[in-house]
Amino acid sequence: MTIAIPYVTEKTLSLSEKGWFAMTAPKTASKVDVKNYVKAQYGITAESIRSSVRKGEVRRKGKHTFTTGITKLFYVKLPEGKKLPGFEIK
Repeated sequence: MTIAIPYVTEKTLSLSEKGWFAMTAPKTASKVDVKNYVKAQYGITAESIRSSVRKGEVRRKGKHTFTTGITKLFYVKLPEGKKLPGFEIK
């Protein structure tokens, strides 16, 4: 089961040069869950993790409005020299 998905934007690509990598996860995920996921999936132990909650956006389809789901954004600090796949600029 995928707990965290890499979150790639211009901002997160610039943070990846400093060793910070962004991942999104469900709102029920904790820092320990993400740390264990990174260790199991990529074989790298995270040095530290920061988290923030991303509130859902209000969307409209016709005359109906709905809110997209709430997710958490995790910033994972990896040891120097380690990188996650997908964060390289080609």
